[in-house]
Parts: sequence; structure tokens; C-alpha cells
Amino acid sequence: MNQQHDNPNPASDAAQQAASDDDPIPQPGSDPLQSGVELHISREAPDSDPPTDNWLQPLIVKALTAADVNTGLLGINIVADDRMAELHLQFMNIPGPTDVLTFDMCEDETDPFEGDIIINIDEAARHAQQHNHDTRTEVLLYAVHGILHLLGYDDHTLEDFQDMHKREDQILQAIGIGKVFHLSPHDRPKSDPSNHELDT
Repeated sequence: MNQQHDNPNPASDAAQQAASDDDPIPQPGSDPLQSGVELHISREAPDSDPPTDNWLQPLIVKALTAADVNTGLLGINIVADDRMAELHLQFMNIPGPTDVLTFDMCEDETDPFEGDIIINIDEAARHAQQHNHDTRTEVLLYAVHGILHLLGYDDHTLEDFQDMHKREDQILQAIGIGKVFHLSPHDRPKSDPSNHELDT
């Protein structure tokens, strides 16, 4: 997964713009979670086969619980390459699509968990095909990755990269999915001198 540490941490209005051109992340089909976290999942791209609809939400609920997130607000928007490329350029000043963008809406550490995660389903489909699992499982991985970014994890250094993906594995195993992330030669943190392919 070529995570480019896309946690731009913009102001609230910018993060809402990331969900769509005019409106914040839509809220159809969302319910308060038993943990006290309110989850909203929307999409601007066609669904995968098998579909993420009705499958993704309960697993993200479990992932939040496994990550010890007990209160707050989380928005997830699933987009395609073209929309992700627009957002990647707008908020990171990097051309081309990426897999995940996270927007931390908390102003300080005392605020409840709150953020938006934008997931590129086209990138998920490409990675899933390479690693022989379905697209929706890759989408779930991206969601967990985004949740960890919102909790303060990062993957700029090799040590942080390893810690973050270890925590992903723990969460995905705890919710009954198992390990999903596969390290490819180009999927390394920016500081790794053996990596010559990641953007800066």
C-alpha cells in the first residue's frame, strides 16, 4: 500500500469539501454505534463485487472498538481515481490518485475522536488483484489505516511504518478478517533509503 501519509489535517470546512464539491460527507444509512461513535459511510464511486454496502459498516464498528475508540464521529467517503486525484492535488499538492486521505477534525488532544477518511476504491481494486483478495477487504484495510492515522499513528519512518501495520494486523485479526497488508518493494516509508519510487 503506497500510503503517502495523507493526513493533511485541514480545517473543518476543507475536510467537508473533500467529501464532495458542495456538501459535507452525506449521511444515508448511518447509525450511532454501540460504542458511542457515530459513523457515516457514503460513496461517489460504483461499488465493488462483492459489494461493500452492508458489509463494511459493521466491520468498521468492530474495528473502532478494537482500536479503543469509544466516542466521536467518523465519516468515510468512497471515491474513484479521478476524484481522489483532485483531492490529492488540492490538499497535498501531489498529482495523481492515492489510496487514502485522512482529515483529522480534532483541534487538540482533548477533543473526542472526529475525522473523515476518503478511500479510493479503484486503488483498492488494483491492490486486491495483486494480492488475491477481494476489493472490499482492501477497502476495509484502508479504513483501518485511516482510523489509525486519526489516532496519531504515522508511517514516515521505518519504525513507525512497522508499528502502524502491526496495529492494523492486530485490529483486523481481532475482528475476524486476519492480516491483509502485503509489503511490496515500493510500499515502504519515505525515509527508507531502499525506496526510490514514493513521492515526497
